[in-house]
Amino acid sequence: MKHTKILIALGVVVAIIPYLGFPSSWKNVIFLVLGVAIAAVAFRLYVDTRGTLIAQDSDYRSYQQNDAYTSDIAGAHE
Repeated sequence: MKHTKILIALGVVVAIIPYLGFPSSWKNVIFLVLGVAIAAVAFRLYVDTRGTLIAQDSDYRSYQQNDAYTSDIAGAHE
């Protein structure tokens, strides 16, 4: 949640920068710094989300691999 709030704040700053009257050379540097910051926060958010999704996916797969129900039915017919 913290990363999404930071991304929203950086997006608002990027939207406001052109109207603040900075010289063109300053704007270029500011946009470069903000772009790198957005990319870093987005990557961090991606890594955190990917780790959560992998953990959920592996839990689900381990649950599916437990085939007790079908083996009980097969054992009952023997």
